[in-house]
Amino acid sequence: MNDLNPDNNGLTPMPEHQTARHAARPAEPSITQSDVQHAASSAMQPTSPSVVTDAAQAVPSVGDVPMPDVPQPRLHQPQAPTPVASQTAVSSSATSPQSAAPQTGQPYVQSPQDPAFRNQPAQPFQWPQPRPSEEPSQPAYLQSQQPFQSKPPFAEQPGTQPNPSLRPQQPQSQQFQSQQPQSRSTQQSTPQPQQPAPQQHPQPRPRALSRTRLTFFGAMRGELVKALSLTSTYVLLIINALLMPAGTAITAWAIVALHTHDSTGSTIDAGPLAGSLLWQSVGASVSLCMIVAGIFGVMAVTSEYATSSIQSSLTANPRRVMFLNAKAMVTMLLAFASSLAGLLMSWGVAAMAFAGPGIRPLGDDEGALPVVALLGGAAVLALTAVMALGFGALFRSTVGGVLTVIGLLTIIPSILSMATLAGERMAWVRSVVACMPGNAASQFMSGPSDGLAASAADGVFTPNWWQSGLILLAWAVVVYAAGVLVARRADVK
Repeated sequence: MNDLNPDNNGLTPMPEHQTARHAARPAEPSITQSDVQHAASSAMQPTSPSVVTDAAQAVPSVGDVPMPDVPQPRLHQPQAPTPVASQTAVSSSATSPQSAAPQTGQPYVQSPQDPAFRNQPAQPFQWPQPRPSEEPSQPAYLQSQQPFQSKPPFAEQPGTQPNPSLRPQQPQSQQFQSQQPQSRSTQQSTPQPQQPAPQQHPQPRPRALSRTRLTFFGAMRGELVKALSLTSTYVLLIINALLMPAGTAITAWAIVALHTHDSTGSTIDAGPLAGSLLWQSVGASVSLCMIVAGIFGVMAVTSEYATSSIQSSLTANPRRVMFLNAKAMVTMLLAFASSLAGLLMSWGVAAMAFAGPGIRPLGDDEGALPVVALLGGAAVLALTAVMALGFGALFRSTVGGVLTVIGLLTIIPSILSMATLAGERMAWVRSVVACMPGNAASQFMSGPSDGLAASAADGVFTPNWWQSGLILLAWAVVVYAAGVLVARRADVK
């Protein structure tokens, strides 16, 4: 058997027991060196436009961004096993490139197996430069991106016809501009009427620094807005205004009843009543309304601590002294206005009650009674509200502040008055009771009808009406100053 063994590259004879199996195999075509050269030269030929068009349709487009070409690798066909005799012919033909080229009619291409090809340095890849007339237009949104420049995915090879399908589509706005060049030129050539220049209004000047910085009147305006936004403000002020005419009506009815009836209850004609009785009945309920004014003053500051709005208030106005001064001023004005309205209504009620028996004119030393009853009573209630605000700043609690005000006006004077029953050893307690805020307000509302001099009989100091007013003012100033000092130094909880 002269058959060659294909499992051993065709170099050794095939055994006899494999002859039948090898005879059944189909004959394998032999590949010569000319076939390899023909395949290599075909791979280097330029691609026809129809093939490029089909390839462009098969590749999905990614917007209008051009993609670079990917160089095609060189094809290397594996060589089939050839006999020893043919290998010599192949090697001799590979070493003579000029003789191999005329056999196929194609230009010679170096094979990777040539020693000269292996020792040759690698050449950098260069993009094919298209002609200037066929330069593809860059999209409008990429014209500003100058650093990013790349070639289209399927560049037209030199020597081929330009393919319009490979060019990126222009946006509709550019197509519309290119389709109407004449209309645009016509519009540019047509003279347009000159539009009048728009009037430039002067820029507003920046606000002065004095208007933007924090002022005391601005703080007062803010505190007034906060006070009027609370329901308790309206409730307490209305109670204060209505309580005084109600007390005046009861007092005036009692005075008229005692003056026009005897002890048996029969009616007598005692003549007109004194004018001082009318004004004393007008201010009779001021001592009772001091509790209402005190509750209003306490809640003016403790309501912010209860609702934690004191934090935002001090953030808007970090000057705590100014903050409390503005709040005290607003509280005093509201209490004064409410009290003055109540006293005016009390005056009307007392005048109607005293209209039956008549009223005698005031004496020479009683001329200040109307001023003390109207304006003095309103001032007493305003100072009481400021004093109560100081207690609220001290305790920061509505319950603690209200109990302190009630105890100072009613409970403590009652306890001290019982101590005077112990004899003359406790006579000095009478002076302390006379200087308490409630008793000082009552003595002030009595007016100058009781004399202008203070009495000091039996070593007991009893202030007159104007001294009682100064004592009440001192109470308000001291308590309020203590509250401001604590609020300025203490942390906000």
